[in-house]
Amino acid sequence: MRNKAVTASIFLALLIGVVGCKNTCNSAILNNDANTNKQAQNLREPIYLVLNESLWANCDISIRAFSTCRENVKVVIKAGVNDWLKHFYEPYRPKVMIVLSQKDVPAKMVNKTVYISMDKKGCIFKDKNDQPETNHPACFFSEADYFKIIFKEPNAITIPTAAHEFGHTLGLSHPDDKDIFSIMSPEGKGDMVLPIDMITLCKLHSECPLHDETWCEDTFYDSCRCPSKSFGDGEAKRVEEELVCK
Repeated sequence: MRNKAVTASIFLALLIGVVGCKNTCNSAILNNDANTNKQAQNLREPIYLVLNESLWANCDISIRAFSTCRENVKVVIKAGVNDWLKHFYEPYRPKVMIVLSQKDVPAKMVNKTVYISMDKKGCIFKDKNDQPETNHPACFFSEADYFKIIFKEPNAITIPTAAHEFGHTLGLSHPDDKDIFSIMSPEGKGDMVLPIDMITLCKLHSECPLHDETWCEDTFYDSCRCPSKSFGDGEAKRVEEELVCK
């Protein structure tokens, strides 16, 4: 009788655990467009990006040219990451480390490591008609223990593309409306991180560090970014003042 009671208690505990897990364990839902895990990274903990040697496979074989080429790739990816980080007050910026080897990643990490590589086969997705699409310059995958960013070719390694893919590692998905301006737009509408992207990011992360919430007052933003409290307002302002934003 006692064994039955113990068994019943264990079963009840497991049942409660499953029910209680319904609203938390499945909170990290993968986005069909980008396989985005919204709860994977903690902005208060270091994030490591590991650059694979395939990124500079087409670099010149001379030592000087190879070194310069590899450094250029690193600079571009770092600039894409910094397009997010520079929105935060410096003392509170998330720590993102870009390294060239898995050996440089600490053994015990809170966040998933992000592996970045290049594959000339590119990224294959299915369109709305279930046909393969291969024209994506880069793509993002969320695996169980790590994230993966793949560039299709050297020309695809640009600052906006790096910023877009890094945004996925932070939990951002493609906007539902493809016509809105955002660095996360899959249509390439928005070639920089906009205030609305930061607002979206910090809605996803309760640990979002201190950042500039005035956006357009006494900040680094220029007339091409302001006002952009919403996608529509920002673009309307550009059209109204005939701004040319590069």
